[in-house]
Amino acid sequence: MKIGTSFQAMNGHAAKDLLGRSRDQPSITILRAIKRHAAIYACLAIFFAFSWLIHYSAFLKMEGCHRQFALMTDRTLRAMALIDWVTANAWIAMAYVVLVVAAVAFAQFRGHPAWTYRLAALILCTPFLLYCGKCVYIMNVIFAR
Repeated sequence: MKIGTSFQAMNGHAAKDLLGRSRDQPSITILRAIKRHAAIYACLAIFFAFSWLIHYSAFLKMEGCHRQFALMTDRTLRAMALIDWVTANAWIAMAYVVLVVAAVAFAQFRGHPAWTYRLAALILCTPFLLYCGKCVYIMNVIFAR
């Protein structure tokens, strides 16, 4: 049996549960956080999946024509060597994906404005864009056989 006013009433604060929700009003804090932060992760997931698809398509084209293209210039040879290197060292690409996601999550956790972590994601995804350019070049080279 309580006598007098509660501590929350004396402080002017409503009682809160473990998730930070007020007992008086149902909270959608978690849904708000998902709405606010999920878009960047969805975009990153789509971007990395698309990058993997382009890489795999270029690798299959190289293997399908037995690495004999009609246009065998230095650019073609360098692009094929890069694709082979990335295929042999796929763990580096996975580690870089984790680095990009961790950098965006850290910027969000620190409370930076939305444009800063979006810009960070764009800058950190630039190597993937350049690599996708090499893969698209290989996919567009007309093969001899």
